Amino acid sequence: MKTAIAQNDKRIFLILVFSILFSVLLYMYFINTAVLNVVERERLSAEIDLLQANVAELESTYAVLRSNITLSTAYSLGFREVSATQFIKRRPLSSVSLNTLQ
Repeated sequence: MKTAIAQNDKRIFLILVFSILFSVLLYMYFINTAVLNVVERERLSAEIDLLQANVAELESTYAVLRSNITLSTAYSLGFREVSATQFIKRRPLSSVSLNTLQ
């Protein structure tokens, strides 16, 4: 009887030790993952700031170039006035009929 109780106590002790070890390993993994995510977020934030600065620069260049376009500039680049405007009408690709009696 004593040996059976001792074996049960030993099993419970081993289960507790492995559970604690497993919990510590999981804790270390999650802490490591959280730190890596914070570092990656900071890197991405810096990259976003750089891209936003590039977009702002491109927008200002676009605004300057757009303000410099005149009718005479367009004529010098080969554009001309449209004499007769034409529009294209497109047919639908397919039609669906719910009438199945035909």
